[in-house]
Amino acid sequence: MIPEPSSGGAKIAVIAFTDAKRPWWLRFFPKGFRHCFALIRDAGRWVVGNPMSHWTEISVLPEAADGADAEDIVRALADRNIAATACAVAEPARRTLPPTPFTCVEAVKRIIGLRAPWVLTPAALARFLEKNRI
Repeated sequence: MIPEPSSGGAKIAVIAFTDAKRPWWLRFFPKGFRHCFALIRDAGRWVVGNPMSHWTEISVLPEAADGADAEDIVRALADRNIAATACAVAEPARRTLPPTPFTCVEAVKRIIGLRAPWVLTPAALARFLEKNRI
């Protein structure tokens, strides 16, 4: 069971992994792990951060999802054939990160406070999160 944050406590995120058709070079990544995005629970609402190559979409899930915990969100995504894993959101040390290409993986890593410079693809991020259960 993944703990739900209390007010003022740690935030919980769900990282989802999907397919993508563009840009063309994503076809070299494993099917189902060509794109990733984050859902974060904050103040009782689920906020979606979907970083794409042409823009970043930020949205709030409908009020019907307010009572859902991270496991409910993971199950709902699995019902849509979307792999997902829950993790804690950490505030990293306040050190500047080296410049990196803006990718969905880099954006999601920064959303959840993950400093892992060798994690570069959605599949590598999924493996890291599953192995470390952060």
